[in-house]
Amino acid sequence: MPSTLGEIVLELPPDVRPRLAALGVWGQTLDSTAQAYAREVQQGVDAILGAVAQFEEGWRLLCREVLDGRIADVQPVRDHFRRVFEDRLRLLGEARDLARFAERVAQRELPQAAQLEDEMEALESKLKKLSSRWQTAEDLEDLAAESIAPSAEKLEAVRHKHGYPQAWYDDDSKPF
Repeated sequence: MPSTLGEIVLELPPDVRPRLAALGVWGQTLDSTAQAYAREVQQGVDAILGAVAQFEEGWRLLCREVLDGRIADVQPVRDHFRRVFEDRLRLLGEARDLARFAERVAQRELPQAAQLEDEMEALESKLKKLSSRWQTAEDLEDLAAESIAPSAEKLEAVRHKHGYPQAWYDDDSKPF
């Protein structure tokens, strides 16, 4: 410990300024690399978004085939259809993980990460529902028939537009 003012060393070691400057440049390079990585991840995961729409379109095509009387051609496709979208679900998970990592290294939010999460949840729900309900050709026929049935919302809209049939008002048989 210095005992007089003349013994205090006020100068920095000679290598501090260049070393800090080099670390600053390195940090800028790392940040630039992280931002470039995040952009690449965004572009890469954009290609996998849309799996739910593809599932729904594929399901509509299968139902159309069933309704056209080709159930014997569709039933054998069940396992392949399910496997394709289970694989897509795994890819969505990998893409989500990459997006989350890119968010951390780039220190910014990527909208694709949330989109991937939403898409995974929706696809997983659709796959579970389909896998549990479609086992046999008869199950497939039932599901295809349901696919063309009007929704409750559509039926309600028709009721509002046209009302109940007059015969319902004229019937006084008290069926209940």
